[in-house]
Amino acid sequence: MKNVSVLAMPLLFLALVGCKRASEVAPQASTPQAKTASQPSVENATDIFIEWKSGMPMPIYITPYYNSSGPQVNVGSFSKRLAEAKVDTIKDVASDMKKQWDSLPIEAMYVAAIRHYDLGQKDEAAYWFYSAQFRARLFVAVLSDQNGKSIGGSAFEATAAYTAFQQLVGEYINGYIGGNIDQWIVTLETVRTEAEKTIPRLAAIYPKVSFIPENSWPEKNKEIAAGISRLKDQIVKSADEIKATRKQNGIEGKY
Repeated sequence: MKNVSVLAMPLLFLALVGCKRASEVAPQASTPQAKTASQPSVENATDIFIEWKSGMPMPIYITPYYNSSGPQVNVGSFSKRLAEAKVDTIKDVASDMKKQWDSLPIEAMYVAAIRHYDLGQKDEAAYWFYSAQFRARLFVAVLSDQNGKSIGGSAFEATAAYTAFQQLVGEYINGYIGGNIDQWIVTLETVRTEAEKTIPRLAAIYPKVSFIPENSWPEKNKEIAAGISRLKDQIVKSADEIKATRKQNGIEGKY
């Protein structure tokens, strides 16, 4: 349950490779949260990714939370406003979401990242994406072994969805932010600092999920924050290599 490969995947790697081939992304549609009978097959999903160009909305399908067609959003009280957000209104939506920071569902934070990106506010998109990832990692870290591991269980379904968000959305966000090292560092530091100050009320957000005792959560939170600090150090040390590799892979300007 707690070994979620994409949630644990180094962001440095994703920033280097970007969204190189649709075939690397489309298979995620086979997860319980990323595919329904009414949605495109893996083959059709691959076609969508191949046709994507910078400036277009992310072609993301993660049921029941998000469908880029529309878009259709189902992440709680902010669903309608996120779906209808425009360039001149997304800031207000984000501001109101921040007022409920400790009770924001992880899926809502990922969708906020998508909507900011689609509306051209990509630095903000990176902030929401990394904030969502931090919270998703904490969610996984504090899960109790009492949760069922079968498809249909609340913990299993949520973890599968966050893995899908991380892979599918991460290809675009990391592909973008990896091209601006300074902004990347600032974003990660902001996310780390904020996450250290506020531990989300996960038990209230996800009442059907079992967690370990809450007095152990701060330590888990610190461990994840320490991982962000290590990533920042790695980025600084590898800045030249990142730039060279991205140029070689044809990623610069793609996102």
